Amino acid sequence: MSEPDASQMILTEDLDNIYRIAEPLWLDLDNSRIFLTGGTGFFGCWLLRSLMHAIRHYGINIDVTILSRDPDAFRMVEPELGRCSEFCFLKGDIANFAFPEGDFDYVIHGAADSSNQVLKNDPVRMCKSIINGMQRVLDFACSASSPRVLFLSSGASYGGEPPEGCPIPEEWTGNAIDVLDINKAYTETKRASEMLCTVYRHQRNLDIVIARCFSFIGPGLPLDANYAIGNFIGDVLAGRKILVRGRGLEERSYLYTSDLVAWLWTLLVRGQSGSIVNVGSNSAYTIAEAARLVSEVLGGAGVDIKGEGSPRDTSASYLPCVATAQELYGLTQNVDLKESVRRTAICYGWSTEC
Repeated sequence: MSEPDASQMILTEDLDNIYRIAEPLWLDLDNSRIFLTGGTGFFGCWLLRSLMHAIRHYGINIDVTILSRDPDAFRMVEPELGRCSEFCFLKGDIANFAFPEGDFDYVIHGAADSSNQVLKNDPVRMCKSIINGMQRVLDFACSASSPRVLFLSSGASYGGEPPEGCPIPEEWTGNAIDVLDINKAYTETKRASEMLCTVYRHQRNLDIVIARCFSFIGPGLPLDANYAIGNFIGDVLAGRKILVRGRGLEERSYLYTSDLVAWLWTLLVRGQSGSIVNVGSNSAYTIAEAARLVSEVLGGAGVDIKGEGSPRDTSASYLPCVATAQELYGLTQNVDLKESVRRTAICYGWSTEC
């Protein structure tokens, strides 16, 4: 048998860490049925990997039904997940999928058309998918013996940073949104989805927890999409100088995938019903600092900041206050940004010899 390569070793370590951090939760999840939307995305694939790892290596018994528009395409991209016998794929669209039969213990709703490209090219589709999809999932939950529901929302729901600046606490109700600004459509649909959760909890007695997710890093993060840290890693791996548009003064923070998944399992099982919890890192970096860190860790060709000398960026910082996660659930960040960058790059083929 061949020795595992570096990327396989990283993934195995990450999955072991997820199991270890979330170990008290597996007894609750054992012998359960889970319905997952968004299972083919960045978050969803990591949730599925952690479940498959718990099933294969620790004897946990979990059946998962995964909603997908194209299960065959997913199986080609993720053949190991596609072959897992405990995973059943339901073909359908989030807005009108046929309800799977039987009762479920947990529902995780993570499906959303959230890319800048979708917002630019087809905002009607994006809004309908997010809002109608949320309602469809909640109606399904009502029909499936009212399982516990975890909605993977977004820090974008706040509509920017508070007047006093970041980090953003959960009790802040957010900025007023200009409904004539098409760029605010994603924010408004996420808010509407959260309100639907509140309405269904109030009227239908559904047990719902909302996770407002911020910025993340890890294997599987696209290197050519609207994720700055992914683009920076992609630049270095392609031998390019990292390009930062603007002055790079906006602040971000990044939670590694193994921490992210452990946090989400914790909120699914232990989160207080009707609560909103920020999910992310509280270690802040400016965009320029993050770019320089990526170049330094991976031995890149440096950073080109296009906006140096121009007026201050108008983009708001995007940082969560994670005191609730820390104090109420004992959740912490275990992997810092330097190690996150290293581990992510290794899984994309980078090595210290590059």
